[in-house]
Amino acid sequence: MAILLEATQNCIDLVYANALKIMYTKRLENARQIAKSFEARFQSGEINVLDFHKARLNLLNMQQEAEKNERERGLLLATLTSLNGGKAVVLTDSVFVPQTVDTVFDTFIANARYNNPSLRLLAHDMDVSQKQEKLVSALSLPKFQAGYMSESVVGQQFKGLTVGMTLPLWENKNTLKYQRARTAAIKVSAADEQLRFYNELKALHGKAIKLQASIADYKKNLALADNSALLNKALEAGEISLISYLFEQSFYIESQLRVLDSEKELAQIIAVLQQYQ
Repeated sequence: MAILLEATQNCIDLVYANALKIMYTKRLENARQIAKSFEARFQSGEINVLDFHKARLNLLNMQQEAEKNERERGLLLATLTSLNGGKAVVLTDSVFVPQTVDTVFDTFIANARYNNPSLRLLAHDMDVSQKQEKLVSALSLPKFQAGYMSESVVGQQFKGLTVGMTLPLWENKNTLKYQRARTAAIKVSAADEQLRFYNELKALHGKAIKLQASIADYKKNLALADNSALLNKALEAGEISLISYLFEQSFYIESQLRVLDSEKELAQIIAVLQQYQ
């Protein structure tokens, strides 16, 4: 289960990196066009050297971001190949498939508890310990015997009922105390683990519900906020400076990244939740 979750989380990270690659490719091409345009305008004396250097620096920054993301993609692919037994993994997805989380937590947690290996192991240990405790308890009780006995001695014969009692060894009592203590300890451990598991999944479930709503709201407003075309025209016409252009662009880019980050986080949470379903 742990290896499967690790592989899933790495796949999620790779989808995220693929999405960033598409974003960076578009932004890098845009930065190249701006740098080329500013170089021509600088050569013609239309802009000064400071603006020209800003355009080149913007291009350099975008190249660095794109290269950094490519290195991250390479590491993720190498990790997935290792987890896949050395076989190369091909994953080009760049969009997170929308997934919904059941809002009814009680139904979810009931299934999750049943499918949790740790809780099932503790339940098994508890059952075994309780049975062992009953066995030790039975062996620690006095044993009574009754029967008919006949004994002959020279010149005499004895007949009659016989009653006897066998007392258990003292060590059996110590064994019973130990077994009871062990059962009690397992019971406490099981209760603690159940509470920890419940609280952990409750927090993740609640966070997933909030992320779903946040992503939907962001996407609805993001579609209306893309003014890249207008900004490009204004920059080309010299109506705004490069600094103003980059500043205005940063709002939309930041929102894009927030959506992508939220989708990645939601996918990671769902991966954790689904391992118990």
